[in-house]
Amino acid sequence: MSSNLRHVWFDMDGTLTVHTDEYNTVHNDLRYTTYASVVGRAVDDALIYEYEELYKKYGSNSAVFTSLGKPSDFWMQYFDQIDQTRYYEPIPDIYETLDRLRQAVPISLFTNAKLANAQKTLSVVKVNADWFTHILSGDDVQNRKPALDGFHLIVEKSGVPAKDILYVGDRVSVDIEPAKAVGMKTCLVYSGSVLADFSFKSFRQLLTIFK
Repeated sequence: MSSNLRHVWFDMDGTLTVHTDEYNTVHNDLRYTTYASVVGRAVDDALIYEYEELYKKYGSNSAVFTSLGKPSDFWMQYFDQIDQTRYYEPIPDIYETLDRLRQAVPISLFTNAKLANAQKTLSVVKVNADWFTHILSGDDVQNRKPALDGFHLIVEKSGVPAKDILYVGDRVSVDIEPAKAVGMKTCLVYSGSVLADFSFKSFRQLLTIFK
């Protein structure tokens, strides 16, 4: 096993699920119409630009709506409306890699989603929830990612030093930066960044860390 890593934690949305163009369209429509309803305006180019600037500033949809005074789970209540069985599909590279990885090191999940939604998503993409030592949902913390609440809880639940934990995600601002802020090792999947300890274009490349 590589470099004393003793527990691997995963983000879910965009990491264990792959977004299609159709999903992205539906997801963005929901983001903008939800924001429009909160601020009492119609969706137009100005509103979309405004929302995307807020997203850049706060790092996640949940954090945008929290900044507007909404509860931490406000966005996730809307997000749950998306029909995952229609837009998500099992990816062998993902579920086969997780199945192999869990035999080398404990794996766990931390997601902004509500627990029931997370369990449904895992079922749709053929990832067995029982593979995870811990599943932390957004409802387990006061503030959802990219707030540090959940990342501190990861260290507590793992029972090992932060430096011995690898956090795997697909977004720098939401996954990599907060995980590094509490001292974890980090892995960015599907793209690259100098901020991450590992960057892999393929999910299966995670296995190379533990050869």
